Amino acid sequence: MRRLGIVVLVLVVARANDARPQEPAPDLLGAACRDLEGNEPRRVYAAVQAIAQLGGASLPAIESRAKEAKGRQREYLELAAEEIRSAPHLPGYPPVKRVTMKSNDRNVVELLADLRAKTGTALSLENLMDEEKLPELPFEVKDATMLEAFDAICHAGNVTVSMQNGQFTLFTGAYVDLPRFFYGHYFLRLSEFELLKSVTFRKPAIQTFNVEMEMVWDPVAAPLRFQPLRISEAMDDRGKNLVLPPAPPDPSVKPEEKDADPDDEGPTMKLHLAAPSPAATKIVLVRGFVPILLPKSRVTATFPTPTEDQAGGVGDFQLKVLSVDLNQHNIRLSITSKKHSPEALSKMDFLSHVTLKDWEATASSVDKLSWDEQSLDLSVTYDPLRLKDGLTRPADGTPQPAVDALDVSIVTAVHEKRIPFEFRDLKIK
Repeated sequence: MRRLGIVVLVLVVARANDARPQEPAPDLLGAACRDLEGNEPRRVYAAVQAIAQLGGASLPAIESRAKEAKGRQREYLELAAEEIRSAPHLPGYPPVKRVTMKSNDRNVVELLADLRAKTGTALSLENLMDEEKLPELPFEVKDATMLEAFDAICHAGNVTVSMQNGQFTLFTGAYVDLPRFFYGHYFLRLSEFELLKSVTFRKPAIQTFNVEMEMVWDPVAAPLRFQPLRISEAMDDRGKNLVLPPAPPDPSVKPEEKDADPDDEGPTMKLHLAAPSPAATKIVLVRGFVPILLPKSRVTATFPTPTEDQAGGVGDFQLKVLSVDLNQHNIRLSITSKKHSPEALSKMDFLSHVTLKDWEATASSVDKLSWDEQSLDLSVTYDPLRLKDGLTRPADGTPQPAVDALDVSIVTAVHEKRIPFEFRDLKIK
């Protein structure tokens, strides 16, 4: 009996220990926290993401360290904790992939095609394929995110990147080495600044310093919408605080009636700062975050081999294919709902995925065209490309690839995610 009692006691203790939340390895959390104390943004935010990857079991320890920390270190730890708490609300949010690449005998198109094959990233290389001869490039990246590798390839191959309809658009020539900041599936780059003076009668002239910033993202984590950016800290090399105080509220305008400032909401936005000191030669620090909205939940209607007048539905939503134009790579649909009016539907977000027969749809987007009392019209556009036996696209005048399937998703709930930015030592003279 005594022996049995000992066995039962051991089992109970073991189970109790298993039930406790697992503490993160102290050396991992401690090492990452030490990196937060540095002044190199890339290393600091790599540490933020490393802390976030410790997961929910580490959240109590991270929150405890955040309470004890001060200044920027506290904000960095709070951002990591926020990333962990957000994860359950973003079930479709993909993990950040890292790649290592090295080559001395491939051109920019071949390097981008290799990156696409390694990561599955939607890259349309159409504008680069008209070049008759592209030089072979010495190239190497180690443990880089997809966007870091992508930007490094474009830099080496002198390729310009822009975003159109949430997808990458590439052009040869005119790569500009702008200040840039990488964070997971996103990077932000600064393009230009301007010093403005505004004069109001009977009041002193006011100078402001505006810096244009653009966000670029991996299409797998495309923002649905942007919220106004926030600047946490900004200072010039003379020690002047450049963060502008918030504008006093206008009592005559209700908060819900206030129009958003287009300069404050991405993907291209402006950092509104106070004018630097006359003797200043650089902005030593500007940091903040851009809140974006991502899909929290969605419902999807699938159309196998979509044809005109084909109908489909999901939940409370009914969709109908109005036309399929293979030559223009376009599919038009209408959507109705017994619960939501067409006007309410026009304020929702929609996503799409197109599957082509023997081809790949490298990019696909949904535009809301118009609505009436009955329905909302949608337009889905896609870009066909094939990565088999070399990189090819459908030739002009030849039959275009058939659509095997069309998925249209209606976003039913969104979640806000903060994307940080931090730039240092920006020369202004």
